Amino acid sequence: MLDYLYPIDERALFTDREHLLGLLELSAVELQQQRRKHLALLGLRRIGKTLILKEFILRWLQRPTPPGAPPVIPVYLDLKRLGLSPESFAVEYIGAVLYWFLEKGAGRADDYAHLPALLRAASTLGNARVLDMVLELDADLRQQSIPQRRLLELAFNFPETLARAQGASFLICIDEFQDLSLLSNFPQVGDALDVFRSVLQTQSAVTYVAAGSAISLMEGIFHQARSPLFVHFRSERVGPFGRVESEELARKALVGEDLPPAAAQTLYEWTRGHPFYIYAVAERMRELILLSGRVVDPELVREAFVLETLSSAGRIYNLCRYVVEESMGQARGQALLRLLLQILAESESPLTLTEVAHRLRRPAGATRALLNRLSAVDLVAQADGAYDLPDPVLKIWLAYFHAGVELLTVPRREILEQLVADMTQRYQRVSSELGLARESQVRELMLAFAGRQAPGRLFGQPARGAG
Repeated sequence: MLDYLYPIDERALFTDREHLLGLLELSAVELQQQRRKHLALLGLRRIGKTLILKEFILRWLQRPTPPGAPPVIPVYLDLKRLGLSPESFAVEYIGAVLYWFLEKGAGRADDYAHLPALLRAASTLGNARVLDMVLELDADLRQQSIPQRRLLELAFNFPETLARAQGASFLICIDEFQDLSLLSNFPQVGDALDVFRSVLQTQSAVTYVAAGSAISLMEGIFHQARSPLFVHFRSERVGPFGRVESEELARKALVGEDLPPAAAQTLYEWTRGHPFYIYAVAERMRELILLSGRVVDPELVREAFVLETLSSAGRIYNLCRYVVEESMGQARGQALLRLLLQILAESESPLTLTEVAHRLRRPAGATRALLNRLSAVDLVAQADGAYDLPDPVLKIWLAYFHAGVELLTVPRREILEQLVADMTQRYQRVSSELGLARESQVRELMLAFAGRQAPGRLFGQPARGAG
């Protein structure tokens, strides 16, 4: 089951995320009880959103349907893999729904990506309305002037029609959901999200789960009042792992190799709990263990991290490069934006608008506009009045990339040791900066109280008389 979508080696690495799996299960159970709870998952690239969807689908398909309850059939769609013209999208969307209804994730989904396959599949169901919709799709695609908006309406309506005809319900998981808005580029369509909402509001047998890596775009879609989907979805952030989950994933990737507490702590601190970074570093550690006879210790963790982050063959290096190039491709005025990114990457602590403007040698207003452009593509985030890169590992990569540091696949030992020492100092300085910032916040808080008493609960202390 799901051998093509969710290979066994991926399943073996799945770690934790029980809260999010519980929310997905709740949406499915609510749908069985004829209540709909749409959910949106937001998170950085490679943070694990897709794995969560696949793990949920696997578990749900293995779960028996309660007696008397309609079956809830999961559907998985990755918009990065679908054709995003109205014509291609309509065929592939309807094909995906038919594939999951008939195959339940077995076999190849791309067998259902062509109109003849849709016609054959619809013919086997013995329902005139379902077949009529596929025939209508065929007829629309044959018109000299193709009704593109109508194609989208037909595609979005299809799951409800099929569900009612077959006495079932669909939980449709749409990965990289923000790309749906690209269909708005076709003049006949108008606002594709508005088309989607207008259909969603008429359905009772379909629930949607939207996942996306473009956090700013996703927040705009689900949190801004002017968006057609405002308040229609409950949104949830997919964040990094904690220490325990980071160690659990690392042990799985190390396949039985020992992971002492000090090494596990270093791995967590340097990767900041990001699952993809943990896996990449642990895989590199295992490679060094098997090829060089190394033992697992904090130094091995640091070396593996440097090799993965600064070597052009490293997975972290290539992900960071892809993220920057993909995001910058969506932003205007790349020369100044790249300089701005370099300034933020080279600073070991967040910078205020005034500090950024001074280093950029531009007025504060113009600097704020540039920062907003980078924020719109998730390369920069603002917190507590200061700007920084939201992904600390990406920040480190950028700092070394702009400094011209790029390792050969197998660097000389002295070069590797020098870079490990340099990066170790950088992490220590960043930790020190964070500690000083926290001390400063506490001092300001104490000065604000000016000798007055405050409830102990504000400082983590039990209330007087408790216990």
